Amino acid sequence: MTISLNYLKKFDWGIIIASVGIVAFGCGAIFSYGMAKNDFSYFQKQLVFFVVGALIMVLISLGKNSFGHLKFLKKN
Repeated sequence: MTISLNYLKKFDWGIIIASVGIVAFGCGAIFSYGMAKNDFSYFQKQLVFFVVGALIMVLISLGKNSFGHLKFLKKN
């Protein structure tokens, strides 16, 4: 499967970068809490859920009719 450059242009990169930044900030805060308590289970859980969420996002966007569900927003 190849991803065309046109497909990548459809992403809203501002929202993706902002979301990754917020997740990175949160992971940093959770990591520093884990260092103080010597317990990194919350940090590991956060990373796992971030990866799972990112994979689900990519799989949905790579679907056969990606962005097709937004057609109802167009005016005739």
